[in-house]
This record gives sequence, structure tokens and C-alpha cells, in this order.
Amino acid sequence: MYGADSSLDVAVVNANSLRESDNAYRTTLSNLIPNQEHFYYQGYVNWLRKPQDFRRLTEDALTGKCNLRPVGNQVGDGIWFGAGVQVDDTCVISGPAFIGAGARLASCTSLSGGSVVERNCEIDCGTTVEQSWILQETYIGLGLSVRHSIVSNQKMFNLDRKTELTIHDPRLIRATKSLSLYGAGSMLLNKLQLSS
Repeated sequence: MYGADSSLDVAVVNANSLRESDNAYRTTLSNLIPNQEHFYYQGYVNWLRKPQDFRRLTEDALTGKCNLRPVGNQVGDGIWFGAGVQVDDTCVISGPAFIGAGARLASCTSLSGGSVVERNCEIDCGTTVEQSWILQETYIGLGLSVRHSIVSNQKMFNLDRKTELTIHDPRLIRATKSLSLYGAGSMLLNKLQLSS
């Protein structure tokens, strides 16, 4: 199968060809290559190879460019809230945006540019989050400006500069609670940093 710009590394094989052959599967598949047909996939493709691709996936989900949908209720034009979200009345949220279950946005915070704040996050007073992805169970401190970044626990990856910072001051960025072994938080960001 092929996408718009390259092979998708997916092959569809008639299983009867494999079952009816006396050769090993590898040999049979090699013999089928000259008879291959090209199928072109017209749908959404994102290789998820680098942090920018993961960030683009969240934006594409919010804007309907792919079939991923936010888990929550649409409360405004392009704005989704998960269960138990707490948003102060003074917050400014410009869609598309997603705020995950149990997340809290304090007074005078601003969220825009296709930003995603995952479950159990806390964004403190006066902080601006723009074109960013805040991974689950992350605290963002008072009066900060987070732009075009992926943030988790003590790590911030700036997508423009392709630079990761470890923030040791818990007043700025920290985990809201201990992450489980299977938490996406820092484990996902650690995987992403190797691809940048």
C-alpha cells in the first residue's frame, strides 16, 4: 500500500497462495513480488516518528483531519471537556482545544492554537498555553507562557527549536502526582526525545 508520498510498508497477500505452496512462506512471498499490484491509500497518514508528528496528530484530531476524536463533550466551537474538568470563569479558551478529565485551569489562564491539556493536569493562574500538548498529570506553574511545546512532569520539549529542557523547580513544572508505570507522561516524552 502507498500513501501520498511513500510506501506505507503494508502488504496484502492472498493466504491461499501461501497455503497452496510447498515452499517456505518467505520464498513464496519473494516469488509473488513480480506480480504485485500497487494500492493507493487516500486517507490520513502520520508516521509518528518525531515529537512534531505527535503534536500534529493532536491538532489533526481536534480539527477533524483524522478519525481520532476527543473523549469528552463539545462545550463550544471546537472545544472539548472531559469529565470533571474545572475551568475558572476568567479563563479564555479559543478552539480548537481539549481539556481532559479531572484537569483544572485556574483564574486568568489562556488556552489556544489547538492546545491539548490531558487528564489530571493543573494549569495555574495567569498561564498561557498556545499550540502545545500538556501530557497527563502535569502541573504548569503561575504566570508562565508555554508555546509550541510538549510538556510532561519535569520536561519541556520545544517543537520549533527541537530542544528539550528538564525543569527542576517544582514551582514551574512538575507531576501533579506520582505517575504509574503505564502513565503516558514522562515515559512518552522520553521516547519522543530520542526521535527528534
